[in-house]
Amino acid sequence: MTKPYEVDYAWLATDAPGNDGSSATVRMTVTGDSARQGVMTWFDDLPMDDLRVRGRDGWMVKEIQWNETKVIVDITSGGQHVADGIAAGTTEAFEILEPLGLDLTWEQLPRDSI
Repeated sequence: MTKPYEVDYAWLATDAPGNDGSSATVRMTVTGDSARQGVMTWFDDLPMDDLRVRGRDGWMVKEIQWNETKVIVDITSGGQHVADGIAAGTTEAFEILEPLGLDLTWEQLPRDSI
């Protein structure tokens, strides 16, 4: 069963580099028969800026790898409210993709890995 991502405040604020404004990325792997279709439906609802970056409210997404049944997406936030951005992005992803019957797994990448 897929579980929502739980914000790891030690990873964001306590462990080096701490809350110095640097970015943090959670890698989400989506699997299931319609993984690509589900992610694209979610992306279609996300605003895109002038640089063609999708996201909202202090977070952004980047598709890393995909096929029809497996999609890897990085959800990144930074700045003073990095925890809020990570929480908002991962929560939105879960609330949209989990009801579609897709499996989601989460991985915290080393800080400033984008």
